[in-house]
Amino acid sequence: MSQDTPQAQGPQNVTKIEHDPFQSNAALTSDFGKRSRDQTPIDPSESPVAKRARSSRRHAKHWDLDGDIFVRLGDCWMRLRKSALGRHSEFFSDAFIAIDQGKLSPEPKRPYEQGTLILADVSNVQNCYHLPAPGATAVDLDALLTAMEDAISYCHEPPTFDVVSSILRASTILKFHRFRDWAQRFIQSSWLPSLEALTPTVIPHATQVVSLGREVDLGPSGAAIIKRALYELLRTPSFGQKPEQMPSMLQSTDLIALTRAREHLDTIWYTATAFEFFAFFCPAHGTAQPEPRCTILTQQIHKKLIYDSGLFIDYRYDVLCGLDMLGKVGWDKEAESDNEGGGAVRERASMGEAQLVVLFATTLIKAAVFRNTYGAV
Repeated sequence: MSQDTPQAQGPQNVTKIEHDPFQSNAALTSDFGKRSRDQTPIDPSESPVAKRARSSRRHAKHWDLDGDIFVRLGDCWMRLRKSALGRHSEFFSDAFIAIDQGKLSPEPKRPYEQGTLILADVSNVQNCYHLPAPGATAVDLDALLTAMEDAISYCHEPPTFDVVSSILRASTILKFHRFRDWAQRFIQSSWLPSLEALTPTVIPHATQVVSLGREVDLGPSGAAIIKRALYELLRTPSFGQKPEQMPSMLQSTDLIALTRAREHLDTIWYTATAFEFFAFFCPAHGTAQPEPRCTILTQQIHKKLIYDSGLFIDYRYDVLCGLDMLGKVGWDKEAESDNEGGGAVRERASMGEAQLVVLFATTLIKAAVFRNTYGAV
């Protein structure tokens, strides 16, 4: 073989980037796999090499073959039907009109920014329209689009609270008004804003409700729903916060308001369950010569109904339900056997549930739990 004849060169170790997210998932490929690690010593005086930006990906579910519009949130591209988006969303409808009228200019080279939604027409993927959508995420939009397709299934299988929260956030930001109204009604049905129908049954997701109410509008009864959720936290040990969930989803102002409210209601509960308050109803109270038999009997009954029954501990945090239980704890039964003095038992039984609540109504309304950033009741 002649020395002038060039030898055949093998393929070079070239790295290729498939950069079109509309044809396939963006991927980084190499003809020979990963390169061997460079053994050159690192010079500490040199600046570190910048990390490669994470590539975008195609959504596993929301990729309609007949879709005519691409939507990007975060690192996720979705292929959707333009007509469906425009029909349900004022946000998308206004955007499509602005694009058609030339009022919105494409920005193909603008880098992706958090809180930005990108639109691109299938027929011209080089023209990307960046629209501000602060707070919108791919997870929330995924839940909303799923609701558009499968809402009928919610009739027999209601969605989880997390799904409803995502639907409410996305529908509020992107102006899917009917889905926003549905999500608000769903939350309102679980959180009756009035405390009149309060029961000891715990309602879950109180922390999430308060946090969600700080982000978006919960509807006409939104402020009252948040107050109801705050009371749910108030009657829960540690305000429902767990170490593994730190930092808390609650704002510092909420935690301060809850702490003050608990201090206030503690005073009410200790006063309402104290023997001195109970003895106030004794006919001999305030007289120069109280009857010993009456005092001893009322002390025994007080201990039995308040402490031995567990009522004091069970309702220490749930003061509103505790006051309600004070009128039902068994005063009437004890009064039937109260034939040898102890008139305080009969007096307490005659007060009934309603009068006990009224007795503390003025004080309770002043409780700090009703004085949050949404104003007093």
